[in-house]
Amino acid sequence: MKSVKTTYRDLFDQKVKKNWYKVAASILSGMIRAVAMLMPTFLIRNMLNALIDRINTTYLIQTALLTLLMPTIVLILYVIDARISKYLFDIVKDIRTATFKTILSQKLRWVLSKDRSELFNKTISSTIQIAEFYYYTLSNLAWYSTTALVGSLLMIRINASIASLLLVLSVIQVMVAVFRGGATMRASHLVSEVKTVGDMEFTTVLHHNSYIKVAGLKDWAQARCNNWIEDSLKAFNMQMSHFFITQSMTFVIVSLKSLLLYVLAQQLFVKGLIRPGDVVALGSYAIYLTPVFFGLQDWVSDAYKNRVNKNRVNQFLDLEEVDTTLSEVKNTDSSCISNIEVKDLGFSYRKDASFKPLIDKLSFKVDVDSHLYVIGPSGSGKSTLIDILMSLEDDYTGCVLYNGINAKVLHENYLLDNIVCVSQHSEIIQSTLWDNLLYSCVHHSDERIISLLDKLKLGYLVGEMPGGLSWDMNLHPRALSDGEKKRICIARAILSEPNVLILDEPTAGLDMLNKQFVMDTIKGEMTGKILIVVTHDALYETHDNVLNLAKKRTS
Repeated sequence: MKSVKTTYRDLFDQKVKKNWYKVAASILSGMIRAVAMLMPTFLIRNMLNALIDRINTTYLIQTALLTLLMPTIVLILYVIDARISKYLFDIVKDIRTATFKTILSQKLRWVLSKDRSELFNKTISSTIQIAEFYYYTLSNLAWYSTTALVGSLLMIRINASIASLLLVLSVIQVMVAVFRGGATMRASHLVSEVKTVGDMEFTTVLHHNSYIKVAGLKDWAQARCNNWIEDSLKAFNMQMSHFFITQSMTFVIVSLKSLLLYVLAQQLFVKGLIRPGDVVALGSYAIYLTPVFFGLQDWVSDAYKNRVNKNRVNQFLDLEEVDTTLSEVKNTDSSCISNIEVKDLGFSYRKDASFKPLIDKLSFKVDVDSHLYVIGPSGSGKSTLIDILMSLEDDYTGCVLYNGINAKVLHENYLLDNIVCVSQHSEIIQSTLWDNLLYSCVHHSDERIISLLDKLKLGYLVGEMPGGLSWDMNLHPRALSDGEKKRICIARAILSEPNVLILDEPTAGLDMLNKQFVMDTIKGEMTGKILIVVTHDALYETHDNVLNLAKKRTS
């Protein structure tokens, strides 16, 4: 058994070390910009105090001119910083791409998920949020920290007592987020779990919608959805209550800071301990530092949420490889699946004997080089049959045999390594075309990939889109039609070189000419292997070896 130890932090460190000079430039740029943005207030304070002290006119003119120039200087620094931030964005994007490739290259875990939508939700959503957090950290944290430090020093230079009091309250403001961090993390985790469960619940209901109508399971489906709605309301209410408590505490602290500044500055001014320019500067610094401390507070809260997302992604990065070939399989002529036999298969969503099962006493056999076409109307059990063949559903009667061995005693990984299914829902990730085509560890030359895309009438994507196979759907968005998505998924399945390929409505959305062309290509690519096509398309009714679920027999 081989352990592969990789975490998101490892990928982050690798990319940052490789691009350390860009990160250093961003930090330096943020620090310079922070100081520059504080300078106008510093200059205005000196100018006002100079007027009171009647310092020479030359000094006033120089200070005034510099004050007028500061917005232009700050704007130039913003432009430079924006350019450097582009480098940071590229670094974070590369980290996200590396995360995808690390996950996608580990075929076992990619297909082990009981519901692929769960993996998509966790991986895609979590990596987006992590990327945003790290981009925010690299681009803004140095700016926030420098602004808070330099601004605080400038306030202390004016009056240490007022500055110290305001800083203590500001630190308390940030610590509120720290103390509330555990509750925030738990609430975020619960909301994420509810979202994932909700997606799975509604997918299940929609997936079997026709059967639910036919079988009269409306109340059952409604109960499942109602349970999810109740759980989601609890989760969102918990998250909102934590948010409200944190924001209320923050509002009290900020209001107290403003009140203390007003009262103390007025008293010190009356006593002659500070001058007009000092009063203006203290107020300006306090106003300017307020959103900075808000930013630091939000960063701390986001850090806790980010920990939840990183834990999710690390579930799919820190993997354990397993031996997927069992002794029973080794004793056969080949570890590859050469035949599938289903005997007296039965399945029902209810175990009540009076309830009509969805699948009842279904039997068929399919061997290497034979193609089975499963047809039937909506609600006849086609999708459920796929789940059973993929070992995603095991609560059935009868048996499913692979090379004569009961599927229930075979390791799930062995089946998933040998069987690939293209579902009705075309799963396209927002990454490169190459990533979308090569989920498994199987390596192919660019020529092989492009040749297959040409056969599936997708070659124009390589020619038209920037980068060809490296076309990044994030950087250069293009709306793919349902037919294009379906054919990309079919190409992906073929390139994974399965022993058994199951296609669920493979030609949906295609015209008659392209349907036949695509099917001929698939059959040619699956020579010497098992192909199962599940559809309600009348095109396949005339083929040999057709299993009609409506009639429960093979013709």
